[in-house]
Amino acid sequence: MPAKILQSEIPTVDELLQLDSFDLAFLTMTGYVRFVPLEKFVANVCKANKDTVLWGPQARLLQRILTTAFNKHAKPLMNALTDAFDLSEDISLKKNPDRLFKKHKNVGKKAWKEVEEKIKSALELTGKKARQNFEKKISRATAKKQDVRDLYLAEALADHIQTFMETYPNRILHPEIERLVEIVETNPAMRTIDKVALRDRLKDISKMPERYFTNVADVHAGRMWNFSGLQMMQATGITTYQVVATWDRRTCPVCKNIDGKIFDVPQAYAKMTEYLDIDPGNPEAIAEAMPFVRFSDVDNKSPKEVRAMGLTPPFHPRCRCDVVVLGTRTVGGAERPRPIGPFKFVPAKSIKEAEKWARKSLVVGNVDYTGLDVAVANEINETIGKLIAEKKLKYIGDIRTIDASKTTAKNLSSQAIAQVEGNNLWITRQKMATKKI
Repeated sequence: MPAKILQSEIPTVDELLQLDSFDLAFLTMTGYVRFVPLEKFVANVCKANKDTVLWGPQARLLQRILTTAFNKHAKPLMNALTDAFDLSEDISLKKNPDRLFKKHKNVGKKAWKEVEEKIKSALELTGKKARQNFEKKISRATAKKQDVRDLYLAEALADHIQTFMETYPNRILHPEIERLVEIVETNPAMRTIDKVALRDRLKDISKMPERYFTNVADVHAGRMWNFSGLQMMQATGITTYQVVATWDRRTCPVCKNIDGKIFDVPQAYAKMTEYLDIDPGNPEAIAEAMPFVRFSDVDNKSPKEVRAMGLTPPFHPRCRCDVVVLGTRTVGGAERPRPIGPFKFVPAKSIKEAEKWARKSLVVGNVDYTGLDVAVANEINETIGKLIAEKKLKYIGDIRTIDASKTTAKNLSSQAIAQVEGNNLWITRQKMATKKI
């Protein structure tokens, strides 16, 4: 990292995030790097890296709507619960928390009534953005186009959010208060350090709604996003998709295990339909129908076993996994997934034949070998195929040729091979470019 700074190169986000506060302070003091202002620059970089999830803006919109409304209506309850505990000398209860919950039993319902239409609109906006995103992905894998706009999806997820909001005080908050009440009743003569710990827990309770509804918003925005994609894939005949994780220091073991796994659209679609048909008034049934994936669920499992689970992101709150559309191919009149992995390379006799082979066998959306010799096109196809078979390459967007006179170092770098959907492989009209693959 210091070497790059000495060379006056701008560090990448990943490289910058590898530095701790001591490294940054040392480099700034020695003059090797200068940020103006340092705190704001680092914060913006960290924020940019955090917001790699595609549905991030919609999740934050949902979160603001939910937390603002709930805090507004639940403030009297939260203040009353805090005041119910006397922490002055001997720990005691000034008011019965159970009576406070009965008095404010309609807090969740009042909050939901205020935001119902806003939540539905936010979910429909998420679906709209998702359809725009998946339309581009699907166009790479199939020529079919179909406008899929299912309002039932937004309504069903809105019903789930309504249930979680209305039941939050008694389902989540009340049990936590009961635990604190039990501590107070069994330990009337607490040590000073225990009183401080109890006071901290009471303060933490006031922050619980924001954390809870942030998770609810993030998960439901993610499900609206990827369920919209599933609907489009099902409607256009796509049969398989791949999950690609964002790899950095914050990537969890679950996402690392699922990264690169392939799933079947019909199976995931059926699982989604079953989930949406759950009784919307039962929060426990909703949570059990599609629980967050645990590490033990995917650890030491073969790709076939994981595939049978029919998983779609998000796998947990703040999950940053993305879905890559793999497409279909017709074999003997039946629709089957395009192969990912071992393949039998067949040299083409013409450029058109090489392009056709790449589209069908390499899971490539658009291929343009204009200006290349057939031998070079065959070498490119075989090289990419080997990378896929060796699992060194997961997905490629487009393959296009460019004029050698316009070639830049970036075009010829190893970054030209896409690891995530959306990047392209650029190839010069010279054979030497294939050595960079």
